[in-house]
Amino acid sequence: MANLVRTFLAKIRWVVPIVFVCIVALPSLGRSQSPSSANLFQTVRPEVFVVVRKHATGADLVEVTMVDPSYPSTILRDRVNRLGEYLGSPVRGVFVTDPKLPGYSGSTKATFGVDGVIQNGKFRLTPIARAFAGIDKPNEITGISVVFEKQKPTADTVKDYRSAAVDVQADSQPGSIGIEYRILLKDQDPEKIEIPDSALAVAEGPNQIVPPGGPDTAIYVLIGLAAVAVGALVYSLTLRGPRRR
Repeated sequence: MANLVRTFLAKIRWVVPIVFVCIVALPSLGRSQSPSSANLFQTVRPEVFVVVRKHATGADLVEVTMVDPSYPSTILRDRVNRLGEYLGSPVRGVFVTDPKLPGYSGSTKATFGVDGVIQNGKFRLTPIARAFAGIDKPNEITGISVVFEKQKPTADTVKDYRSAAVDVQADSQPGSIGIEYRILLKDQDPEKIEIPDSALAVAEGPNQIVPPGGPDTAIYVLIGLAAVAVGALVYSLTLRGPRRR
């Protein structure tokens, strides 16, 4: 019996560290792999600021400001026109400032009117994200701030959305000027970018948020490794069998 115990202890020496590592790693992996844990307002630096105001006539007044003061005005004008195409509404009264103009010291900025950004109480972020995707480096855009001025969130307002192509997060504090969205473009292909207009669509769609601490592939792999290690030990002891005294 003493020999059998010593043999058992000798064999599990290589199993115990594996099981211990698995147990320690599981909680941390559950937290780190949760896509909703990242605060985009702390991690994403916008290269463009978009402010949308609803006019009394029903039109949307849009102001786009590039962070880089020397951003090419020709690219911004092209993206403004693309926004109108994605919205299905021609832009009107487009005015683009050019930082190369003599005596001008501000950033590249565009102001215009368009329809369909705020539609039936919903905020259409997909056309905005698509309009600024696909720009060649060094003028590529990955971070976007969108402010819907004097708008309040409802139960159907999208507050957090993550997919393979884009991350979106909303922020609206009591007494604030409106709702701000922070957008991270993870894919520069406009056709792959799709942001739901309603929270219900997020809940029912294929790219819904994984709850914090939810299981993922890495956790299952660790559990499998622990199971294989223990199984190999049991199988080895079974083949060996008890020794005759």
